[in-house]
Amino acid sequence: MLLEGVRLLLAEDDDDLRDVLAESLQEMGALVTTSVSGDEGLAKFSGDPESYDVIISDMRMPAGDGLEFARGVQSLRNERQAKGLPTPTLFFVYSGYNDVEPKDWDAAGVSEVFVKPFALEQMAGRISDLIRFRASA
Repeated sequence: MLLEGVRLLLAEDDDDLRDVLAESLQEMGALVTTSVSGDEGLAKFSGDPESYDVIISDMRMPAGDGLEFARGVQSLRNERQAKGLPTPTLFFVYSGYNDVEPKDWDAAGVSEVFVKPFALEQMAGRISDLIRFRASA
């Protein structure tokens, strides 16, 4: 399976879309934890950052958007890195809008942005590629 054993945190405020994405990612082999907002996702990540290989977040959510979520994760990565702790989590965002500058995504530590509509298989393939790349580095 494309995402076999990948520990993934998914943040999506739309219940139906979150359920469909989580189920599809699980069918690809991922171990999925969900959250309804960036704030909730950041709380879950902060509680146990080594439990996640990948974070996927919607951009537009009422309680902590994708960019705020990514900035919070990046801040925790920086703290962990300063202590010599591992910081392996990849962060992906998807959005129906293209209104954030690439430099802002880069500064927030976002690996890649997918614009809706996107093929979930494409995102999963990119996740798999980046995980393999990191493992070989």
